[in-house]
Amino acid sequence: MQISRIDLADKGSPEGLVMAILKAEPSLPIPIPIEELCRQLDIIEIQALTTQGFEGGLLTDRERSRGIVLVKNGVSPQRRRFTIGHELGHFLMPSHVPDEEGRFLCSQRDMAMLNPKEGDRRAKMEVEANRFSSLV
Repeated sequence: MQISRIDLADKGSPEGLVMAILKAEPSLPIPIPIEELCRQLDIIEIQALTTQGFEGGLLTDRERSRGIVLVKNGVSPQRRRFTIGHELGHFLMPSHVPDEEGRFLCSQRDMAMLNPKEGDRRAKMEVEANRFSSLV
């Protein structure tokens, strides 16, 4: 895999990001190897998260030069894959700003969100991350 975040510059929507990924890597297998894609796009680690309240999370620095994805321990392979894609979406979309500096934490409710309420910035970010993960 040769893709880099430079290939994704100026892509802010889930659809734009996925189109850019597929353009840069036209021979990606289906399903897309999400963990390999993460490593290629500066996610340095995927760690187990032991918690009752969250499905996943993202830890990153202010510049988003690199990130660590957290995934709830013991989930099914499909849930794990979706959560990793969701957190990668947060990492790649520049408009996504965490509640706490450098830290996104996403609940099961966040992962199921399909339509944000008007004016709810956080819900909009969760829906976009869900769309990105679904497309990937």
